[in-house]
Amino acid sequence: MPCNPWIKQYVKGKSFVDVGGLWNTVNERVSVAAKAGAAEVTMIDGMEKENDWWGKFYDRCKQAGVACGKSIVANVDEPEFYQKAGTYDVVHCSGIIYHCPNPLYSVSQLAKITNEHLILGTTRMPDTLTNKRGTIKMEPGSALFVPALNETQRAVLGEFLEEVGGFAYGITRPTEWEFKGYNLKNYDPWWYMFTDRHIENLLNVCGFEVLDSASAWEGRSKYFLSKKVKVTNAPEATAKEVINLHSSNRNGNAKPTPRVSIIIPAYNQARFLRQAIESALGQTQISVEVIVVNDGSTDETPEVIAAYQSDPRFKSVTQANAGLPAARNRGLAEATGEYLCFLDSDDFYTPDKCAKQAAILDAKPEIGFVYCDITTVDEAGNPKPEQSSIGQNQRTLSGEIFPALIMAGYFPPHTVMIRRKILEAVGNFDPTLGGNADYDLWLRASARCKAEYQDEKLAAYRDWGNSMSKNLDHMDETRCRTLQKAARLHPELAGDGLNRLQKATGQLFRANQQLNRELFQTMTRVPAASARKRGDQNYSLLMNLPMGQVTQGKPEQSALWDVVMNGQPSKALLLQPPVELSFEMPTNAAGVFTAEITIHPDAWEKPEAGACEFQVQIDRRLAFAIVIDPTKAPADRCWHPVQIDVPKIAGGKHQIVLRTRSIGRPDYRWALWRNPQFAWKSVTLETAPTPSAAAQN
Repeated sequence: MPCNPWIKQYVKGKSFVDVGGLWNTVNERVSVAAKAGAAEVTMIDGMEKENDWWGKFYDRCKQAGVACGKSIVANVDEPEFYQKAGTYDVVHCSGIIYHCPNPLYSVSQLAKITNEHLILGTTRMPDTLTNKRGTIKMEPGSALFVPALNETQRAVLGEFLEEVGGFAYGITRPTEWEFKGYNLKNYDPWWYMFTDRHIENLLNVCGFEVLDSASAWEGRSKYFLSKKVKVTNAPEATAKEVINLHSSNRNGNAKPTPRVSIIIPAYNQARFLRQAIESALGQTQISVEVIVVNDGSTDETPEVIAAYQSDPRFKSVTQANAGLPAARNRGLAEATGEYLCFLDSDDFYTPDKCAKQAAILDAKPEIGFVYCDITTVDEAGNPKPEQSSIGQNQRTLSGEIFPALIMAGYFPPHTVMIRRKILEAVGNFDPTLGGNADYDLWLRASARCKAEYQDEKLAAYRDWGNSMSKNLDHMDETRCRTLQKAARLHPELAGDGLNRLQKATGQLFRANQQLNRELFQTMTRVPAASARKRGDQNYSLLMNLPMGQVTQGKPEQSALWDVVMNGQPSKALLLQPPVELSFEMPTNAAGVFTAEITIHPDAWEKPEAGACEFQVQIDRRLAFAIVIDPTKAPADRCWHPVQIDVPKIAGGKHQIVLRTRSIGRPDYRWALWRNPQFAWKSVTLETAPTPSAAAQN
């Protein structure tokens, strides 16, 4: 079942209930939750205890080696459902709501008993369904009311289900065969066929945020993972009250609704926050509201926020630390603007950013979101000498960008302005995806709407050490799950993107091959000429980084980084542990290997940082090893020189391997190698004498 990984992810130590999983026991997930470490498991079903299915369910649990803690007989639609059921951290309900005459009320009943997550499974149909029996074209977000189907619609839906061996009373079989037709107390026939967006809207209206979805039954059903974000007065709330809760007039207060909401999540970056807020409030020629979410900061963030509380355009929310995506979602819950922007607390805008982007969305209703170029700034907020442009990407920048975007993310969140209605359609940030939650959101949005690239540098991106994007392990893991999610949700678009990626990879490989050939020719020609003048040669590992082979770890764990120590800027080779990078020298001559090593200064004050071991292996022998820990040992906060004499070898070429290994957890072990190089005196490659030459001597 595609929902099993979600259950295993969220249920450990939590209470779990399966609502309506008794029939045929095919949908029951009690056994999965129990094995995953749930603190309490319960089955709720409308079948009376005398029904044989209860016995079959207990037998299934026994075979699985688990026990069902509680068994409750209750119908999800009965008024006393909440009192009979109680509340649970994780609720699973599959194969139920399309049998319910009022699915909105049924989902609101499930909301009452849900503390944290609801996993909802149901049959579904595509927006356009075509087979040999005809075509049904649905409006976005709609559903079919089965009792009102005409004969063509019934035939098309019947074929859709029978293609996979399914049947449905009311669609493929008349309800009169075994039942008394449609009446509000009959839960046996199918009442509805939903589109995906209709199900998402049901969940949103009832106070849930959809985090993920996964298809089953060859696309005839789907599971939706959702998180509860609205807490209603569960015992008294009715379906009507739930609707009213989410459709209240946003303009009911005295002040006018702003055109743009700018959401700023803040966590322990008080020194930058003021500039971010000032740039947001300083937007010209357009009305804005600025919402700062203090995500459990322990620095001076509250004092910075307090200075702006008198501004009617400013609002702040404080919550326990929940992470960046959750903080953005909290801001979204407070936002009222037609257009939405997301500004990290260490970045800032130009004064005309919002007005210019809103003008594009106003003029082009077919565009769902717009994004601009960036200026990269240093820690002090000054433009860095080396600038890049989003527009330099050789990809589709405007229009249907999903296939290009799935190849790699290429714009940060604060460059974007998105329509509220698009965000409401695709859902909020996924808190489980951490540093890639914004990438996931842009993928979901670009699958639904067109985007436009604005070739103006209207946002400043601060490139400094305390960045989530520099936690390579975290970014790699969440990126993988983001792409898996995109492939599940949009397989055809993902296939197009992967096809483009393969083409681009092939082109890049051929280009690298050519560059490597030209580089090798230059290396063998220029050093020989200069050696005749100087009498020495050297091989820089930084200059020849493309020639290095990652023999342990992943290629993205090695890169060229900028570093400033004691006011002196330089470039260094980053080896994020654990990683091993191997180089073949162009000689076997005697020489000396030199380098300087340290951990990046931005990691020195991190409480999570720690010790790192640096090793140099030459010709398969360990030649150097040292452990440094600048976090705990101030004396280690410097460049440490490395110098190794390398004897001549009889044949072949020298092999030099650089290796880094974290002591303890790998966080912030940003291991740097400055100027690693091998120098030797010989002008030409020395080789071992051949046997015949040795005999002549």
